[in-house]
Amino acid sequence: MTSRLLRNEQHQDSLGLLGSQRNLRDGIATQCEALICDLYPSSRMKPRTVNELKYFLFCQNRKQKNELHPPTSDSLLQDLKRVNYQTFVWRKALTAIQHLP
Repeated sequence: MTSRLLRNEQHQDSLGLLGSQRNLRDGIATQCEALICDLYPSSRMKPRTVNELKYFLFCQNRKQKNELHPPTSDSLLQDLKRVNYQTFVWRKALTAIQHLP
């Protein structure tokens, strides 16, 4: 994972933008989803969403446990929103009085 992240500046930028704003922007979520898709090696196709990746992996090996597959796009979006908010709080850690929702 580290080498793929180090070679792709777009992935680095998308992770660097997490927490820059209180609400997660769609562009950042899409870029983070592309990072997740790149983490899973696929020889035949280049999935654009984790839903496509999940289906592709399921078709490749139907005996594999579902826990080994990536999350759905909806689950990933909720996780990214949580990560974005937590990172937003951490970025403001040195602010004396925070007004957080």
